[in-house]
Amino acid sequence: MKRLFFLFLVGALLSGAPNGRAAVRAEAVTLGVGAGEYFFDSQENLEDSPIYSLSLGYNFTEHWTAEATGSYFKTEPENISGVDINGWSGRIDLVYNFAPRSPLVPYLAVGAGGLLLDPDGGATDKDGFVDWGLGLKYYFNDGVALRLDGRHYITAENEQFDGDEYQNFSATGGLQFQFGSEDRGVVPVDLDGDGVADIDDRCPDTPQGTTVDMHGCPADTDGDGVIDDLDQCPGTSPEVSVDPRGCPPAEEAPAILDEDRDGVADDMDRCPGTEAGMPVDDAGCPEQERDSLTLQIEFGTGRADLTSQARAELQKAIAFVKVHPEAKIVVEGHTDSVGPATYNQFLSQQRAESVRRFLLDELGVDPERIVARGYGETRPVANNSSPGGRQQNRRVVIGLEE
Repeated sequence: MKRLFFLFLVGALLSGAPNGRAAVRAEAVTLGVGAGEYFFDSQENLEDSPIYSLSLGYNFTEHWTAEATGSYFKTEPENISGVDINGWSGRIDLVYNFAPRSPLVPYLAVGAGGLLLDPDGGATDKDGFVDWGLGLKYYFNDGVALRLDGRHYITAENEQFDGDEYQNFSATGGLQFQFGSEDRGVVPVDLDGDGVADIDDRCPDTPQGTTVDMHGCPADTDGDGVIDDLDQCPGTSPEVSVDPRGCPPAEEAPAILDEDRDGVADDMDRCPGTEAGMPVDDAGCPEQERDSLTLQIEFGTGRADLTSQARAELQKAIAFVKVHPEAKIVVEGHTDSVGPATYNQFLSQQRAESVRRFLLDELGVDPERIVARGYGETRPVANNSSPGGRQQNRRVVIGLEE
């Protein structure tokens, strides 16, 4: 009967299906309280009894947790009345969390410990055991979880496994509290690399490099039905019918000529032939007064190497240096607040160095003219609590040395 109850509990724990919200935090400390029933092997001739437990754990990563648990129960012999036996047990377990970024987290635990039985008026009995079990944690929020646990103990009489061994079980439930590590211990998943976390991404399979809106879908800023990356006439009114290029038909509007592709029509361009990517004013001329330029360069997670998609932004950086031929240039690296601050400082420095090396290779200027500085997460320009804000904070800024 005990084994059937244990197997039923295991089946119930594994039947839960996780959904998509982060729960287990790396480097967090956990405190758990629980109560349930302890089932003795029939050969021990002890009554099953309620059990109460207290546990303390540490999440090395989202998946791996080390946990120490102490328990108390009170039982009595099956055929002898009036004799109470106080029981204490302690164990250390290694826990593997199967779905750490879900509110519903199944887990597997293995460990070892000791059991002390102290009968009234009798000699104390000390037994060793190894244990394994399956459990389930349901997180109401990232700090509090309901926890169910089914455990199998292989108990050795007098701490020796070469003698009598008993098969004991327990089933408990309770609450677990999680402290520390803040939200930076959980990195949002962004499988398509568009800067919008999968949990908020309504278009999770957009091709890499696509300009997306706050929902992770291809952006159509002017609402004309043609996405920004294909729209050759941005800013058209949603009421105007457009062709596949996003432009009004020829009979409705003449074609706009912009030979140097600086965003200023040729008939308004006072400085035709400006270099591609060079910042210009409304007249199409280089912006001599601009003292900084933010580059929207997407780096891979935890990486600092430049990708082919960054080429257009890097051309802007080249143009900026050329516009200021006598100035000393500073390349600043910035990150969001996801991850440890010391690592973000290191990563931002590496990313700034990547851009600096690119400029030196392309321009052949004196290396002392361009310096790289990493500021990590210390200078945010937006709120890190939203995916859009974190995307704005992951940036490289090129400017003039003050």
